[in-house]
Amino acid sequence: MSLRLIVGRAGTGKTRYCVESFVKELIERPMGPSLILLVPEQATFQMEHQLIKRGIKGFIRGQVLSFRRLAYRVFQEVGGANKKPIDEVGKSMLLRRIIQQKKNALELFQNSSFEPGFIDSLLALFSELHSYNLSPKMLDLCQKMLEEKKGQKILRSKIHDLCLIYQELIKELEGLYTDPDDYLTQLSSKLDKSAFIRDARIWVDGFAGFTPQEYDVLKKLMIYGDKVEITLCLDGRELDREYTEEYLFHRTRETYDRLMELAQREGIEVEDPLILDSSQTPERFKNAPSLAHLEREFSRSIPQKYSGVPENIKLVSAVNLRAEVEACAGEIISLCRDKGYRWRDISIILRNVEPYEDLIKEIFEQYGIPFFIDRKKKLGYHPAAELIRSALDIVINDWPYEAVFRFLKTDLARVERDAVDILENYVLSKGIRGRENWLKKGWLHDILNRSSTDVENKALYELDGVIDILADFDHSFKEASNAVDMTISIFNLLINLNVSETLEKWRQEAVDRGDLLTAQEHSQVWNRIISLLDQIVEIVGSRKLKAVEYYEIINSGLEALRFKLIPPSLDQVFVASIERSRHPEVKASFVLGANEGVFPAKIDEDVLLTDAERKYLKNAVEIELAPPSSLRIVQEQYLAYIALTRPSEFLWVSYSLSGKDGRTGLPSVIVSTLKDIFPALEEETAAGEPFEWEQLKKSLSSKNAVLRVLLKKLRNRCRISEWESYWIEALRWFLEDSERRSRYRKLFESLFFVNNEADLSPSLIHRLYGSELHGGISSMEDFAACPFAYFLKRTLNLKPREEYMFSPAHRGTLFHEALRLFVEHLLEKEIDWETLDEREAEEIIDNICDGLIPSVNSRILLSSHSMSQAAEDMRKTLKKAACILCHQLKMGSFKPVGVEISFGEGEKLEPLVIELNNGRRFFLRGRIDRIDLAEHNGKLFVRVLDYKSSSRNFKLYNLYHGLELQLMAYLSLVVEKGEELFGRTVFPAGILYFTVESSMRRGIKPLDEGELERNFRKEFRMTGLLLEDREVLRLMDRDSQGNSDIIPVVFTKEGIGKNSSVASYEQFSTLMSFTKRKLAQLAQRILDGEVSIYPYRCREETACNSMNCEYSSVCLFDPLLGNFYRNILPEKNERILRRIYEEMGEGNGRSG
Repeated sequence: MSLRLIVGRAGTGKTRYCVESFVKELIERPMGPSLILLVPEQATFQMEHQLIKRGIKGFIRGQVLSFRRLAYRVFQEVGGANKKPIDEVGKSMLLRRIIQQKKNALELFQNSSFEPGFIDSLLALFSELHSYNLSPKMLDLCQKMLEEKKGQKILRSKIHDLCLIYQELIKELEGLYTDPDDYLTQLSSKLDKSAFIRDARIWVDGFAGFTPQEYDVLKKLMIYGDKVEITLCLDGRELDREYTEEYLFHRTRETYDRLMELAQREGIEVEDPLILDSSQTPERFKNAPSLAHLEREFSRSIPQKYSGVPENIKLVSAVNLRAEVEACAGEIISLCRDKGYRWRDISIILRNVEPYEDLIKEIFEQYGIPFFIDRKKKLGYHPAAELIRSALDIVINDWPYEAVFRFLKTDLARVERDAVDILENYVLSKGIRGRENWLKKGWLHDILNRSSTDVENKALYELDGVIDILADFDHSFKEASNAVDMTISIFNLLINLNVSETLEKWRQEAVDRGDLLTAQEHSQVWNRIISLLDQIVEIVGSRKLKAVEYYEIINSGLEALRFKLIPPSLDQVFVASIERSRHPEVKASFVLGANEGVFPAKIDEDVLLTDAERKYLKNAVEIELAPPSSLRIVQEQYLAYIALTRPSEFLWVSYSLSGKDGRTGLPSVIVSTLKDIFPALEEETAAGEPFEWEQLKKSLSSKNAVLRVLLKKLRNRCRISEWESYWIEALRWFLEDSERRSRYRKLFESLFFVNNEADLSPSLIHRLYGSELHGGISSMEDFAACPFAYFLKRTLNLKPREEYMFSPAHRGTLFHEALRLFVEHLLEKEIDWETLDEREAEEIIDNICDGLIPSVNSRILLSSHSMSQAAEDMRKTLKKAACILCHQLKMGSFKPVGVEISFGEGEKLEPLVIELNNGRRFFLRGRIDRIDLAEHNGKLFVRVLDYKSSSRNFKLYNLYHGLELQLMAYLSLVVEKGEELFGRTVFPAGILYFTVESSMRRGIKPLDEGELERNFRKEFRMTGLLLEDREVLRLMDRDSQGNSDIIPVVFTKEGIGKNSSVASYEQFSTLMSFTKRKLAQLAQRILDGEVSIYPYRCREETACNSMNCEYSSVCLFDPLLGNFYRNILPEKNERILRRIYEEMGEGNGRSG
């Protein structure tokens, strides 16, 4: 019954002393009272491994235990484990159910309780309360004390909610379950009855501090055991010094004092401490004087400088995280290849694993480095967890297609993915939604009729069977009267889908390909999920739950599930967080991420109880909890000390100059401390391109590594003749490798790939087009925007996947059709525009919409309340547009004479034929939305209108570059065929866009009816280009003064204002001729086989975004692969007209 403390700084041999004492006792007396090595949970495996390395074949007397494993061992002996255990998963689900029941009674957590991570935070806090022996009664007392104090309303509400939930949690657990957080409390009460503990020798190693529960256990171990020896990492020569929170060993010194005080209070004999510190170099660093110096000087405010170059330390700055990990991998290869290190002699120490995990996996696999990342991986991301979530989502939300395909794409439904893809395309195009539509099976017969192979048919019938299984699950889950029946439904679903067999198949496949960690995951999933379902039955039982409540409970459980993975090999690089894992004794350590705010870490306050609240509770109501973040910042320095002193021979410290998010990274205090202690330490740079021979040698560990370096050298375009001979030989070896020659050649050739498309061959051009090109204006504009997109869309007829949706194209079509029918109705009925009032116009539009709305995309506008509302909004917009249209026509003399006038092959109006080179021709077809005519001074003037569903302004530079040819081409056609259409010559009056969509601006005050009407008219004002003739313009707007609210013209006393969009008759003639010339040029380029990836760009607008290009995944436009934009300048009309006149061989133009 004694206590002895073993103290010493890092590397002085504290763990070695425990192991050697343990082994010596075993060898000398194999039988006798228990020998116990008590270590942190995560260190038990490593400690057992160390004992095996000492030559211990097997033993009965000694055991390596953690506190929790010690509890299990004692409970097995004296009882106490008869109640059902509940783990973190079960408690997560229990807490979710308690919150559901007590939601209305919560004062502060009512809304935040459903935020992601809230249950985890709550579990951590309740575990902390257990550790510090705080009961619900104490919290209740705290709440009452806070009620008497002023200014702590939020804290009182927090304590109220915590107390309420905590009381319910304890109430649910009492008598039925054993809470792991209570194990140590129960252990402390039963140690006096344990023969296993009586007269035992106990070594406690690897702890910096203990919780109140652990102190209670240690007290009983001291009382009933023979001797307890506890190691602490602190300077034994400073035991008499005063210390503050800034002291490096503050926490371990506090632990030392508390243990001494505990032993003295209980009358336990305290032996003199064993102080391992001495003036000699610590055993760990006997072959590395620079590491010994670092350990000794790290904690000093004014360290002693190291006199030489620290050969055992390397400091590296990397341009980014990838370069940092690549440099680390190269150094590891060098150590193992050149210095005889084993993989297990090396560890990677991180403050936070997450930013580096994916990079380490990727790069270490490339370099052939075996590794194990010691991190608890969430099971919630496994397909089996997603299968359960998506199945419940299907039932709860009436079979949404997203949930159905999440379910099918888990691959646990055992359906071929090709069949799933076929079904998904069909569902998206037909808009299948809801249980009723899914179970009608009309989709199956429709798809089978389209199917072309027996394999597809078989897969589709398998898919049909899975839908039947889902339907059975849907029925049984909805019929379930309580949580037990709901859980049985899920279990039956898993059985019917043969999930366990599929998981076993996946496990075996992972074993066959050597992926033992993934095999472990698949082997654990089934049992963990079955255990989860069992716990739901135990916790919730026969209570009635809503489907949504059940989903919340099981989802909390799935999110709490973790894989328990062990290293699949003994010879691996160990990767772990310095705080979570106990790093083994290693020769070399790599400390990555020595950035400011990363390591040492920036400590965030607890989200449930802030530092200020914890401090207030300690001072005002004497409730002590875990240290606040301010003290944990000091502990960060201690963790840095532990990390830097872990290796015995070599230390690597690195940081990145840019983080994962691209932000600039700064070195942390670890880097500045190293530079301060070692003035001669040179900082190396890792740029991710190791071309220096000394750097390259480190990474050359496998064919893949050599190949990566060769590819980088070739990418730099340096001449091979200038290479060193060994690189030329390496390149020759890859090119002559008989097994993978073709693969390597493709890799080398890919470096010189330029993402350009050569012109089509003459034979292919003839097969695609012949000698005649047929197309519309929009196709020519597509070509002008990007030749490659035109080729994919218009020539190959590639189409995106059809989706059941109401797109902008559908909206535009609806508006066009409605206005066409409106004008046609007036023309057929010979209704005078002058006498048509708004009410009559709205009635006509109403009738038209009644017929059109059900016809849009399989009645999509009637498929939901939101779509019906959208339809009503469009109806209102069309009514307003019709009224504005009537107003515009009443205010002038131009009247519609035709709508949707088609021209082309098979139409009344012949196509516009444009002669090209080599006897080829272009046949232009199209459809003119509306043609208006007016007569003045014996001349018949024509204007062409195009309806748009979004705002559009005519830009002359777009016409010049072929991007806006439509209206000018239509005007040219109508003028050219005036005799045929109207029996007389017609003269151009202009081109106009009529925007149907209204976008009223927000005002600063309410508007009366007149102002509102004027604003509407301004919103619907037409845009375009008109004839510079005041009398003709007055035929379009006879009354306006100043800015017209009908056409893009400013009327002045003198005539026409300078901001008017007008052009002279001569200019119109030139523009019409130029348009035909531009169409000929574009058609000629198409027939010459041009398919270049060459989209236009005008300021921020590009062909890719303005056209909502759907072919980016095909063209792979990338400036790094040799692609460029065709830059267009938004030049003024005067300059554009001048260039047009120059190209047409005429005099200079003058803009209006």
